[in-house]
Amino acid sequence: MKFKLEQGYLESCENVYNDLQRFTPRIRRFDKTIDSINRILM
Repeated sequence: MKFKLEQGYLESCENVYNDLQRFTPRIRRFDKTIDSINRILM
């Protein structure tokens, strides 16, 4: 059971990582947005 759980966890991590790779440009823009929001809030 534990092994199965870890296997699924690793697979979902891999999927998330692949999605991140695909959406990296969007994420960079998102990071900039968050940075400016943080500057406003600080």
